[in-house]
Amino acid sequence: MLLLNHNQLTNEPREHELQFFNSLADCRMLQDLDVSKNKLNGILPDTIGNLSSTIEFFVIIDAYVNGPVPTGIGNMSSLTTLSLRGNNLVGSIPSDIGKLKQLQGLSLIDNKLQGHIPEAVCRLSNLVQLADLFGLIPACIGNLSMLQYLSLGYSHFASKLPLSLWKTSGLLHIDVSQNSIEGEAPLDIGELKATVDLYLSGNQFSGEIPNSLGELKNLQSLDLSNNSFSGQIPLSFANLISLEFMDLSLNALSDPIPKSLEKLLYLKAINVSFNDLESVIPSGGVFANSTLQSFLGNRGLRGTHILDVPACAITNLGHQSKSKKIVLNIVTPVVASTFLIFVLVLIWIMKRQKKGKSKDVERVPGIRTYQLVSYREIQ
Repeated sequence: MLLLNHNQLTNEPREHELQFFNSLADCRMLQDLDVSKNKLNGILPDTIGNLSSTIEFFVIIDAYVNGPVPTGIGNMSSLTTLSLRGNNLVGSIPSDIGKLKQLQGLSLIDNKLQGHIPEAVCRLSNLVQLADLFGLIPACIGNLSMLQYLSLGYSHFASKLPLSLWKTSGLLHIDVSQNSIEGEAPLDIGELKATVDLYLSGNQFSGEIPNSLGELKNLQSLDLSNNSFSGQIPLSFANLISLEFMDLSLNALSDPIPKSLEKLLYLKAINVSFNDLESVIPSGGVFANSTLQSFLGNRGLRGTHILDVPACAITNLGHQSKSKKIVLNIVTPVVASTFLIFVLVLIWIMKRQKKGKSKDVERVPGIRTYQLVSYREIQ
């Protein structure tokens, strides 16, 4: 094992090729080689194929490696992991990659490679993880019977996905999000029985969501957002018993949200915003704890007070009549009693005021009269 990653290694001045790889040719027991996170500033020599046939793990990530992928890399017959991502590699992926029969993981993203994924990749019968490639996906991709992780998000794919992909029954993780993939999702998508994560967001998928998608009972995460799916949310989604996360936002889905989705016990988050959905938002299950943001942009939707969405008007005459009767039986006696007490208190106050006035009159002293005498008489 030779781990030289996260250092300040660089190439010899005036050297184009990374000659130090040649000095490792005599390390016949070397199995793991990692020189990531350095500033190598050089080209991988074609003689890299002379390295020990025992190397299984070969990783050079973010190391300023230039030039093409050397064809000699196909001679590293014991490789199980090859990652050259985050460099400045140019040209195309050499068909010699197909010689790496033991290869299980392949990653070449964030380079300047051009062209398409060569069909030679389909000869990698032990490939478990295919990540970060670009261009058209070859139709033979379905031959990779051991493939479990397909991560090709942000890889500038266009056109359609090959039908053989949906028949790769061992796939656990599929991410082809943020590309330009077009067309309808095929009915064969229901054959991905083992799939746990399915991310198709940010593409140009159209048409209805196939009912067969509801057959993926191991599915935990489903993201179909930001496409052009139309029609209703399939009722078969109620069979996704392992589902924990579902995002159907930014499509053209219509009709009501199936109430049967309330029964998905493990569903923790749902987003159906910015569609053309209508009618009442279900109130049970995941919907009980959902927020308004999950339903924005659907003018026809109505919900409960929990979601702060105006609720549909519901009229129940029998219930209203019974409620009114109860109110009258309780409120009327209370009001009558209060009024009677008020009248009695008012009468009592008036009587006390009248009695007080009569006593005051009795207390007024008598007025004496005097005989008038003229001024002359006084003198």
